[in-house]
Amino acid sequence: MNEETQVAESTLGSVTPSETTFDWKNEIPEEVKGNKVFENHKDLGSLLKSHAHQQAMIGAEKIPLPGTNATEEHWNEVYTRLGKPAEASGYQLDVQMPEGQTADDGLLNWFRETSHKAGLNNKQAQAMLNEYQKISQSQTQVDTGKVEQIKNEGIESLQKEWGATFQDKINVGNATIGQFEANDLTQLQLADGRMLGDHPAFVKAFVGVGDFIKGKIGEDSLEGQKTSGAMSPDVARAKLAELKRQGGPFWNNKDPEHQWAVQEALRLQEFITPNE
Repeated sequence: MNEETQVAESTLGSVTPSETTFDWKNEIPEEVKGNKVFENHKDLGSLLKSHAHQQAMIGAEKIPLPGTNATEEHWNEVYTRLGKPAEASGYQLDVQMPEGQTADDGLLNWFRETSHKAGLNNKQAQAMLNEYQKISQSQTQVDTGKVEQIKNEGIESLQKEWGATFQDKINVGNATIGQFEANDLTQLQLADGRMLGDHPAFVKAFVGVGDFIKGKIGEDSLEGQKTSGAMSPDVARAKLAELKRQGGPFWNNKDPEHQWAVQEALRLQEFITPNE
């Protein structure tokens, strides 16, 4: 072996594998060097896979997103290609209502119009409707119990105020409502969920009108109105105070009306609440 051959072998033997490894980034053309797209790839295999994927996408149906200055028409075109129906009436929605309840057509039309404005496709609109119904039905169950509680509290307040005359007062109020053909008015829903006809103030107002008619026109002036002759606690209390006045027959057992006064006092006491 001559001296030149020995030098060549010595030189080759000193080269490490890392120094002979191919660096693909050195082969990037000058005009695209520095492009950030290459930073996403650690090796040539990753770059080739990405390229193959992009080639497969060529020719596939794609929807370009509008730019920052896009108009409503541009976005509407995107929404239409994503499945938004041409008209709000085009939504085919499956409405699941609880047993005994029917869907509100007005509310459904509003939902369709709103979904159309938002650019939703049918699947998205159905998903939104499903979630709305879940929340709405849950809230309705909670509100129903609360409304019933408020309604009962109103009834109890009137019973306490009117005592034994409660049913008579209700009869007068109902007769007055019928006289003025105000039944539809009683079905108006208030903000707290009650019907107007269940509000104590409304009931007392019509009872007051009925009492006025009875007092000024006559007992039989309200069609279908009948009373039992019972008294409210306040009226009974006032009559009892008059009956027990000093010097009256209630206190004089020799007075011819003494026995009547005692019996009348007992009768009046029945109309007054027990804690009185």
